[in-house]
Amino acid sequence: MISEHVLEVRAPPTAVFEFLSAPDNLVRAVPGATGVGGDDDHQAFVVRASAGDVSLAFRGGVEVTRRDRDGLVVGLAGRAREVSGKGKATADITARLVLEPHGGTRVELIIEIAMVGRVARHGGPVVERAAARIVGDLASRMRTELAESPSGVFGLMSRLIGRTPR
Repeated sequence: MISEHVLEVRAPPTAVFEFLSAPDNLVRAVPGATGVGGDDDHQAFVVRASAGDVSLAFRGGVEVTRRDRDGLVVGLAGRAREVSGKGKATADITARLVLEPHGGTRVELIIEIAMVGRVARHGGPVVERAAARIVGDLASRMRTELAESPSGVFGLMSRLIGRTPR
């Protein structure tokens, strides 16, 4: 299944690139996930998730597969196995960053998701809703953290006028 999303972030592409290039930022955006160690390129995690009436626990990791600073493209790969059971999930993520005329960044996400096991039996709509929620949480975290970044122009502006940009 392929899931596509477009986000607008009021931060320069270089700041968004750095944020997306840190796999722990993606793990923190997944509801129910806890990072359990990693480095600049890889973050291990444990996540509890629900799909319909099934609750599952996964153990896995996310790693950076591509960092193209000139082309403003970040690639990430997530792999997880069900803690008790035979299920597994994979997600290959490509984020293309585009400078907007107002100075912000448009983030174009393409996520290729594959699932096997109990969670896969619930079908595409459940997986699509879960992907949309994760992308929404990632966007919120990115907007908040980059707006509060002392080096970000939007963060500086928001502190000067006392508002958080949307």
